[in-house]
Amino acid sequence: MKRVADLTERLQALHRRTEETPLFNPVFQLSLDLSRQLESGELTLADCEALIAELECEALKSRAERLRRLVAPVGIEANAEALDATLATPDFAAFRARWEHPQLHAVFTAHPTFLLTPAQSEAVAAAASSDEAIDAAVCVVPGERTAITLSDEHDQAMRAIARAQDARDAIVARVLRHAQREWPDRWTEVVPMPFRFATWVGYDMDGRTDIGWVQSLRFRLSEKAERLARYVASLEAIDAGHPLLPALRAATLHAEARAADFAVDLSDPAALSQAANRLTADDPHKLLSLAPTIEALEREAAEAGGERAIALKTLAAAMRGDGLGMGWIHFSGKRQAAAQRDPPAARPGGRARPREQGRRRAPAPGDRAGETAALELRRARDRGLDSDTPVPGDGADPPPRRRRRSDPHAGGRVRGARDGARRALFRAAVRDRGQGRRLAAVRDRERARARRPVPRRAARRG
Repeated sequence: MKRVADLTERLQALHRRTEETPLFNPVFQLSLDLSRQLESGELTLADCEALIAELECEALKSRAERLRRLVAPVGIEANAEALDATLATPDFAAFRARWEHPQLHAVFTAHPTFLLTPAQSEAVAAAASSDEAIDAAVCVVPGERTAITLSDEHDQAMRAIARAQDARDAIVARVLRHAQREWPDRWTEVVPMPFRFATWVGYDMDGRTDIGWVQSLRFRLSEKAERLARYVASLEAIDAGHPLLPALRAATLHAEARAADFAVDLSDPAALSQAANRLTADDPHKLLSLAPTIEALEREAAEAGGERAIALKTLAAAMRGDGLGMGWIHFSGKRQAAAQRDPPAARPGGRARPREQGRRRAPAPGDRAGETAALELRRARDRGLDSDTPVPGDGADPPPRRRRRSDPHAGGRVRGARDGARRALFRAAVRDRGQGRRLAAVRDRERARARRPVPRRAARRG
């Protein structure tokens, strides 16, 4: 058995024996056959390696075929024609109402297939997306396997969102082109917003303890830099000498520098303070809003007309949809609660404790730094030193001190106490049951002895 076809044929033959013996294990018997062939020298390790490679190739092709059936990709032209067929709306108000409100909010996750290497994942996706027949070309990829990190997951999410942004731009351009053709006097009033995108990758603080405030800030700043760079590329494609380009390029460089500040080890409070100061410092290149840029693009589009106006309004729609990021942050109630309980100042460096790295947990209250700061502010206000400083709670007494679940040993102590109580109850039950059995045995013996007739003693002869 040196080919996959031989293995399949032998396995099918063995499986038919289960009709006679239901307890028969065909897979176990096949493995025993292979082991005997290895011992006899009929099968070599090189043959086994070839079998594994053939099985892997068949699995990759099968996965690509299944993915193609799931997504059912269509040609670009056919897809564009199908979109054009949905644009026919005689009423301008109805047309605006349909395309100016998001029809879908897509939240991108990043749970990679851990059985596939990154190269294999790319090969499977490319084969499933193409119109060509899926063949052995999907198997000719390096099989080096690397550890999947949070940064890898975030990069995958960003690549997916970038493709979604390109697709949305193509849809927006066709929508605007249709409006320009149908309502030439009012088409610039259309503000398309068919989709919004978001992600929680890098911000899942309520589900992963290896994500802290520093990691979330780094990812958000890197997304800002990446999105600004994509805006720059889109505007350069429209006009390489556009007057808005210098400001956007400078803002991109500033965002990249701030992302680099948070990409280093910030466990030292002094280093964290420096990075935070650089982030919050006033800078002429720090871009905090795209509203002026969007207004400038809209004004230029109203005056330009033609394809240039469509391209400018498409870029403005992308800015309006994504803002200064690759997408929105998908917040959850747990994360918002964690943000209130665990402020950045309470955890210098934003790093999870070593014993909690990678564990999933319920959101734990943060350290008491925020509560202590509020208490100090109240005391200062009472002394009249800082009466203008707003204090959380408006003078209310601080909450009672409770055991902090953020203590890495607190959960262990609680679980240990709970488990110890359970063991004690179990032992007591077993002890009581055993003692009860012993008492019952003694009682039974006494009852049996009481029912036993007493032998009479023979009278002595004189």
